[in-house]
Amino acid sequence: MEDNIRHISALITGRLRETLTDQQQRELDEWLDQSPENRALFHSLADERQMAAELDRFSQYDPARSLEKIRAGFPELAAHRQPARTIRLKWWAAAAAAALLIGTAIYTFQRPQKQPMVQAGPAKPAADAQPGTSVATLTVAGGATIQLDSSAQGALATNDGSRVSKTGHGGLDYDASAEAPVMHTLRTPRGGHYQVTLPDGSKVWLNAASSLSFPTAFTGSSRNVTISGEAYFEVAADAAKPFTVSLPGGGTIAVLGTAFNINAYDNEPSIKTSLVEGRIRITAAGDSKTLLPGEQARITGNRELIIEKHADLEMATAWKEGKISLNGTDLAALMRQLSRWYNVDVEIKNKADRQVIGGVINRNVKLSTVMKALSLYGIETRLENNVLTVY
Repeated sequence: MEDNIRHISALITGRLRETLTDQQQRELDEWLDQSPENRALFHSLADERQMAAELDRFSQYDPARSLEKIRAGFPELAAHRQPARTIRLKWWAAAAAAALLIGTAIYTFQRPQKQPMVQAGPAKPAADAQPGTSVATLTVAGGATIQLDSSAQGALATNDGSRVSKTGHGGLDYDASAEAPVMHTLRTPRGGHYQVTLPDGSKVWLNAASSLSFPTAFTGSSRNVTISGEAYFEVAADAAKPFTVSLPGGGTIAVLGTAFNINAYDNEPSIKTSLVEGRIRITAAGDSKTLLPGEQARITGNRELIIEKHADLEMATAWKEGKISLNGTDLAALMRQLSRWYNVDVEIKNKADRQVIGGVINRNVKLSTVMKALSLYGIETRLENNVLTVY
């Protein structure tokens, strides 16, 4: 038993340090394929950017106990209590046992050992920020812009021959029987999100600070759209008309009928495409690879295309389900999410790599509630003049 744990731990460590042989990688993939619990344990223990530096240190911090503290103190943060959550917590306990046996670390947030924490005052901020709402603009042919949140329900006056209606649930529906197609662009600001049903019936959810450009009717032999920021797609199947998404920097995604998430913000280190259902082919800088359900493709800053075989889809799509996932999220990435969703600027005083582990927060809570949850991890914050400062 212990020998097997040591072996698997060595494989995980080698994976993160990029030292695995082909045979070792196959052994790790086989272990991950054995059960969802193995994959959960892998994601609990692993973080590509920091694990190698943390393996020599072991934290006495108890993530499961911290999560229970969150649930007891802030019931609004624990609205999602499906059985899957319980399994994840149990595997955190298993991860701790494994770490004790092999002398490695559970990957947890730790204060820097040589830098004392700056006293930031009480966790409650002097000001607060509201969560994002259904806010967006629609730019039509000719450059006119329609403010959708203040537009009445029903047909929009686009004056460009298109037929588009604002729905009662805060989205857009396009009628494919319109005149000659023209280009439209849907944009969400920081603190906004929106949903659109395209002329072919495909549905797209836009996260904050994102845009989607598309024709008002799909003619010809293909369906082409362009995205920036983050969006979740449910593409209507049409084998005769492939659906193509153009990414910032020249990458493309080709699909027939599928569900997937794209994170392509310009302030993120890579463009991530996570496949939930179906099959897609992603191309970047001349390299082309097919993605299967449960996998994630990353296009790095130097245009390298990397496939993650066992992606954390729950984390990748949490925003679309109205959640903020804290499972293995590094602090800087989390702050970028909060900046976009709560429309605040962020300043991190302590630049050391830190990570938040465990828990899910409802995206509909005020920023002050998120700040309270972060304080349980020792992350002190203050909101003043629309700037969230992290100490």
